[in-house]
Amino acid sequence: HSAITKYHHFDATNTIEIGNFTTIAGYNSVFLTHSINIEQCIQDSNPIVIGDYCFVGSNCMLLGNACLPSYCVLGAKSLLSKPYVEEYSLYAGLPAKIIKSLDKSALYFHRTTGHVW
Repeated sequence: HSAITKYHHFDATNTIEIGNFTTIAGYNSVFLTHSINIEQCIQDSNPIVIGDYCFVGSNCMLLGNACLPSYCVLGAKSLLSKPYVEEYSLYAGLPAKIIKSLDKSALYFHRTTGHVW
């Protein structure tokens, strides 16, 4: 019951996990699992994990090792570059950080079907 809208880029050099009932919304988000390790002069890759009941806004950048916990929102134009653990949170910015807590009773977090009307 997850959804991915159009015009997103998924570099699957490593794994990208997208949880149940999660929406990759809008357009032009980029999921990059690989990079260059300048210390070792090698191509390196790390997984990206998006939890259950998450919402990723338009034009976000997610890098290897990034983790958006379940029941979270990643605001539009944000850079998620490391793992976070705090659920029911709005993350946003460059780099993303917690902006505020989200209401655990929000209907988005209690859907039984994937499509949002």
